[in-house]
Parts: sequence; C-alpha cells; structure tokens
Amino acid sequence: VKSAVAMQVDRDIALAVDRSGSMALNVDGQSSGWSNNDPAPADSRWRDLATAVNAFLDALQATPPREKVALASFASDAALDDHLTLDYSQIRGGVQALAHLGH
Repeated sequence: VKSAVAMQVDRDIALAVDRSGSMALNVDGQSSGWSNNDPAPADSRWRDLATAVNAFLDALQATPPREKVALASFASDAALDDHLTLDYSQIRGGVQALAHLGH
C-alpha cells in the first residue's frame, strides 16, 4: 500500500527596495535626469525596480496560494512602508509613492 501527503506551505514575503540617490541613475550609472517629484524616467534604475516588483506581484497573483507581501525601503535609513497584506495594489502604490521621495 502506497500513500501520499499533499500540503500547502504559506509564505510571507517582504520586499526590501533601495530608495537611495543611486536609483535616479540609469543602469549604466549615468544621470537619468530625474528630479525630485518628477515621474521616474524610463531609463532610471527606479523604473526598472518598479517594473520588476510589478512582474513579481503579477506572478504571485497568478499562482495559488496567496502570499502576504510587505514593502520596506532603505537609503541612509530604513522604513517599513507597507505591512504584510494580501492587497498587492497597496504594495504597488507604496512603490509608486516611494518614487516621489527625495533622491
């Protein structure tokens, strides 16, 4: 007689993102021309990070189980920007809000 056991592992995920001044640079380390409170240019490191976070959250939404996600950011200090949540739009909004902090 053979038996099998199925189980589901619940995970909590914390995304830690860099919000330092270097995120205003492009991937080659050159100035992207980003000024405070302007939308992040397409060639900035920040835009690449936001694109990656969105793709990651899309992948999480497409697969069971639902994982809780939190958002933390760091530069010369660290902050918990969004507590664990199943509302991925809250995390997306948190990343968007961080784009408008000083660099």
